Amino acid sequence: MIKAVIYDFDGTLADTLPVHLHAYKYALEKLGIEKMSDMDIVENCFNKYNNKIAEHFHIDSGEFSKLYEEQQRKGLEKANLCAGIEKVLKSLKESGIRLAVGSMQWEHIVKKIAGKLGLNEYFESVRGHSESTRTKGETFSAICSDLDVKPKEVIVLGDADSDIMGAKSIGAMSVLYYPENNEKIYPLEMLTKHNPDFVIRKHEEIFGIIEKINH
Repeated sequence: MIKAVIYDFDGTLADTLPVHLHAYKYALEKLGIEKMSDMDIVENCFNKYNNKIAEHFHIDSGEFSKLYEEQQRKGLEKANLCAGIEKVLKSLKESGIRLAVGSMQWEHIVKKIAGKLGLNEYFESVRGHSESTRTKGETFSAICSDLDVKPKEVIVLGDADSDIMGAKSIGAMSVLYYPENNEKIYPLEMLTKHNPDFVIRKHEEIFGIIEKINH
């Protein structure tokens, strides 16, 4: 029985992939790493912490973080919701499904942007990177404690392999969100190598998955 859905933030609730692509490319070019394609950025930067990215490119971690976070902050301030998500969240909440956000983004940033996008009314728990939740698995486990639900009663819905791996690490159901726009950035075979339980193209498809599991 599914009682809760944990949503990833970047690229799942908010259309932020272009923001991060631009911010990473900007910071790397400023530090002498040029001619990076979108796919290069995805493979070498997405779902990795800044110090690991800097180590990979042999650049100064502090300077890279400063440049990237400055551009990211500017972009996130202008981010929009992903198509159809607010209507879906409202319907899920009205049906009794409990909702939460679990992100690799810094927790205070997630809460701030979620508030600006008008999402806080839907979520009972908003968790991000912090001293106590450094990995996706730890974040998802903390949310389960917040909601007092068991991992097997939870669906984790996200657009990246870290969401799938994090869900599997705690025994939760994993759903990969793969909208049409992501085809230009993420090859599907790269994301499905960790075997998500379901793949959806539109947020509305989550209702069918919950109905299938619960009945």
